[in-house]
Amino acid sequence: VSDPEALPHAMADVFAIERHSWKNESGSSFLTEDGLDKFYPRLATLCARRGWLRLGLLYLDSRPVAHCFAVAHGGELLALKTSFDQQLAKLSPGLALMLFMAEEASRERLAAVDLLGHPDRWKLEMASEQLQHVAGRARAERPGAGDAALCGAQRHAVRGVPRQPVGRRHAHRLRKWRVRAAA
Repeated sequence: VSDPEALPHAMADVFAIERHSWKNESGSSFLTEDGLDKFYPRLATLCARRGWLRLGLLYLDSRPVAHCFAVAHGGELLALKTSFDQQLAKLSPGLALMLFMAEEASRERLAAVDLLGHPDRWKLEMASEQLQHVAGRARAERPGAGDAALCGAQRHAVRGVPRQPVGRRHAHRLRKWRVRAAA
């Protein structure tokens, strides 16, 4: 989804996925933090208008089951927030969607897929390197603009996205990529 007109329906599906995600119970869903339920739709609209938004949604029998809220910027796909319906965890809908997003990044000739966030096992298995990020906050100088979170504590980048689709036929290539801690 990259069309601003389609965003209200798409974001409703994203929130439905977040409600059924393990992240909702653990407190890391953007439904659990005040203001983020308004921040992400505004961010999606802004990014869509600039051509950056890459909002991936996966459906099973018309039911939303996984999302990847990402932006393409600076030659990279930045996966800002991902989640899936925990009832379908055994089917790995989040991983299936992430592989699709990597295929799309390859088609766009983006140089990297940045998985962002905590160093979860699945990210370490996919990533060819691990980069450190610093946490920070910025406050707009004009009143009422609010705070904006800048970066996550960790950044996991899949460098050198293959120039052909990743899909099942090429998934073995992901296992060959190494994880390297930044110095």
